[in-house]
Amino acid sequence: MADAPPINASIMTMVFDLGGVLIDWNPRHLYRKLFPGDEAAMEAFLTTVVDVEWNAHQDAADPSPKQWPRPVPATPNTPA
Repeated sequence: MADAPPINASIMTMVFDLGGVLIDWNPRHLYRKLFPGDEAAMEAFLTTVVDVEWNAHQDAADPSPKQWPRPVPATPNTPA
């Protein structure tokens, strides 16, 4: 077994996986766990709450007040 690097070792390389080549990121992987067995509710959530516009602002680290708090539409399991 190889020796572990020293605690004070510095990071020499950083990899940015912008195209999803190394890590397959799809929000459905997470939200399927949060909406077990309810694919329709998960898709509704992804298209109305965390839609493309919302995700673009998050990716850009946009701290603008227009994003927070964001009104959340009612779903079959949550009252309006």
